[in-house]
Amino acid sequence: MNNTKFFDKPQLLIAIIGILTFFASFVLFLIISNQQIVYQNESGETYVAHNGILYSLLYVFVFAHLLMLIWFVIRAITYRLRTKEKDVL
Repeated sequence: MNNTKFFDKPQLLIAIIGILTFFASFVLFLIISNQQIVYQNESGETYVAHNGILYSLLYVFVFAHLLMLIWFVIRAITYRLRTKEKDVL
């Protein structure tokens, strides 16, 4: 009578979005690393400048990945509770 699966549609969607946001953040990190500009002033100090828009996109994808990871873990922990609820109903 219990037909719930661990990887139901919402859990599978969360996993796919989490994996895609991880790869997107990794690609953006590589792009940011390749586009950095190194400045040197008169006293010999060096500064590294990055594109702020790319950093903003990177932070969005990293935040989305962490959100999906936390959501996946919470649903994995509460799987047993969902199966018990399904048995009672």
